[in-house]
Amino acid sequence: MFLEWVSSNTIMSGLIGLITLIMIVYYYWWKLPHLRYPPGVRGIPILGALPFLGRFPGKVIKEWSLKKYGPVMSVRFGPNESVVLNDFESIHEALVKHRSIFQGRPTLKLIEDYSHGYGYGFADGHKKLLDVRNFTAKVLRGFGIGRRE
Repeated sequence: MFLEWVSSNTIMSGLIGLITLIMIVYYYWWKLPHLRYPPGVRGIPILGALPFLGRFPGKVIKEWSLKKYGPVMSVRFGPNESVVLNDFESIHEALVKHRSIFQGRPTLKLIEDYSHGYGYGFADGHKKLLDVRNFTAKVLRGFGIGRRE
């Protein structure tokens, strides 16, 4: 009875439905822009734009920026979406004029556990980082670094 119900037509219909569903999801993944990011390269699911970058990813991203997406674009590196700034004006506006918004960095659990909150280059602008940075600047100025003499 069960074998009569599961015929080759049922299996083929199921496979066609599954392939159609995968194609629809892939199409929407590929074509629709992300709502929170600027336009850019979506890539393929799971790998993102990594297969398209080649040997010199900086040149490829610069080409995409100049020819298609503009100076502010998004690129998906694997499962992570990133915003890429490709001209002086957009970099200056983001990192100088809107410094407080772009100050944060992603946290890595391994580095956070190892550094006990100090960061060692990966800190997120908290008091410990500012104390270490100010102390280091004072010591280096004491040795004469940063003077014009």
